[in-house]
Amino acid sequence: MICKTDRSLALRALSVLLRYPEDDWIRALPDIEKALKPIRTTSVAAPLNRFLSWAKGLPSLQLQETYTAAFDLNPATSLDLTYHSQGDTEDRGRILSRLRSVYGSAGMDFTTAELPDHLPLVLEFLSFAEEKKGEILGLCTQPARQLADTLRAAKSPYADPVGCAADILSAMAAAPEEVLT
Repeated sequence: MICKTDRSLALRALSVLLRYPEDDWIRALPDIEKALKPIRTTSVAAPLNRFLSWAKGLPSLQLQETYTAAFDLNPATSLDLTYHSQGDTEDRGRILSRLRSVYGSAGMDFTTAELPDHLPLVLEFLSFAEEKKGEILGLCTQPARQLADTLRAAKSPYADPVGCAADILSAMAAAPEEVLT
């Protein structure tokens, strides 16, 4: 089981783990692993363990190449979630604007060039948001699942953290205030 506090911790960790692996990211891996120890007995443990073990065993250049191959070279595996449901359409532009508005009204300050549907931003928001989660979950849960399935089919090491994120989003959408398994 994963309680609300552990879920928040997992979402924050996943938000970091799904960012581009710069040197600071690599240096933070042991701290992330240590911070996640309290939730190691939950359904989140296995995919995070696999991913952390994989990432800690690679040189930075290989981590960066793998990240780029996973998320930047193929639109089908973009971390920009509404791309999977809307493509590059005018409707997507309206959704992105709405997401930015929801984030702003909840106090999330944008200091990034990433779009508001970028999975790490979505996870960061959901890790602390007390309100306005429903709209985000409604727009992002299915595309996150689709992304996880595509990465799994491609045998990407990023399938584990994205799949874990999709599982948490699905559980939050199904039972937002209950204890999740």
